[in-house]
Parts: sequence; structure tokens; C-alpha cells
Amino acid sequence: CTDLRAMWEPVPDAVCWTPGTSQSFGYIYSGFGLVFAISPTFFIWSLPRPVIERTLVSTLMALGAIAAVAGVMKLHTIRVWSPREVTLRDWVPLLWWYRVEEIGLIAAACAPFLKPPIERAL
Repeated sequence: CTDLRAMWEPVPDAVCWTPGTSQSFGYIYSGFGLVFAISPTFFIWSLPRPVIERTLVSTLMALGAIAAVAGVMKLHTIRVWSPREVTLRDWVPLLWWYRVEEIGLIAAACAPFLKPPIERAL
């Protein structure tokens, strides 16, 4: 909204995006997240490394897909829900998807560093 207060209280002459516009930007953002999570796989498979190592690294790098899926589920939850007409208890599923997305991003950021210990275990 042009006046940020309009997100939580009525403000005269405030102009906000339509829910459809917000949702479109959300799907585009999630789509880019999925592309960026999966795209390193094509590079990794072109390297002259053993198949088990390429599979391991590709799996660790693709953990960002968890965050992308959580982002899509978050958008779906928002589409069928109106924050101004519900109680605090109704926010729980949406907040849960926010946490899943956050944990997925943290796991994706930390996972490539797990390659050496996993290789030693194999």
C-alpha cells in the first residue's frame, strides 16, 4: 500500500495492490526459487565425478526446493484466507508454512558444507 498503515487499519485514500497482483508476484518469486534450487544440478551432472558424489551434491543443493514448495503452499493458504476476518488461531497454518520455508532455506544454505562428513561416512 502507498500508506503502510493501510495494511492493518483503515486509511482514507490509500492505494493497495489487489490480492491477485500480490499472489502473482508471490508465484513468480516461488518459481524463481525453484529454478535457482534445481539449476545447479545441471552443472553438477556435467562434472567428471563419481555418480554417488554427483547424486549427493545434487540432493544437498536441491534442498532449496523445500523452501520453494513451502512458498507455494503459503500462497495457496493466503488465497483462501482473509486476515481481516479471522481470529489469531486461524493464522497458525500460514505461520507454519513461513517456518517451513525458513527452515528449508537454512537447511539449503548449510547443506553443501555437509558433503565432506557424508563422504567420509560412505
